[in-house]
Amino acid sequence: MIIEGGWLSAGVAWFVRNYFTCKTINPMNPKETVLGMVVCNWCILFSVLITVWCTYEAAGRSWVKMKQYQRSMRESESKFQYKRSGSTRNWRQR
Repeated sequence: MIIEGGWLSAGVAWFVRNYFTCKTINPMNPKETVLGMVVCNWCILFSVLITVWCTYEAAGRSWVKMKQYQRSMRESESKFQYKRSGSTRNWRQR
């Protein structure tokens, strides 16, 4: 991720120096395409960093575990509700 951040920083530095002086003949304007790719790569890098932070930082790790626990409780709650209804047969046995 450090290497990716370095390449993105180099891309931003190149854009700052050369974006307005670069002349293109192509009507598709590749400058804006490359600029969009750099912006999307920064967004991806930040989302990966936030995910890693939430997973390995103490408060984030407990938040992830809490979400997994809540998800498992919802799933088990629906299973127990089915069993509490008195019907033990499933759709194959009907």
